[in-house]
Amino acid sequence: MPWLLDSLGKQDFKDYEIIRTDAGSKDKTVEIAKNYGCKIIPGGLPSKGRNEGAKVAKGDLLLFLDADLILPEGFLNTFLKYLLVHLYMALFGPIKSDIFKYRFNHYSKSKKINPL
Repeated sequence: MPWLLDSLGKQDFKDYEIIRTDAGSKDKTVEIAKNYGCKIIPGGLPSKGRNEGAKVAKGDLLLFLDADLILPEGFLNTFLKYLLVHLYMALFGPIKSDIFKYRFNHYSKSKKINPL
């Protein structure tokens, strides 16, 4: 998790909140997240955790990230560009977090759009 939080801290875009859902971890996950200023709430398996996080989020846009990701520089600006300019409802990144790049599979209401 520190890798993701470090990479978020290096983004140019700074107007975000980080909500960390926790399913009762026994390691130092909660302590680490608090040190980064994350809001901690009870979670569960991924879908439950995401739903619980969405309930307390203050923003209009949600981005769900797994703790083992490292975001490249400029990622949040690029994400927002494609989300807002192209009016996509959802963006899905690759499954392998260690090769996370600016490639997304874009989906609109009616059709799949080719990846970048």
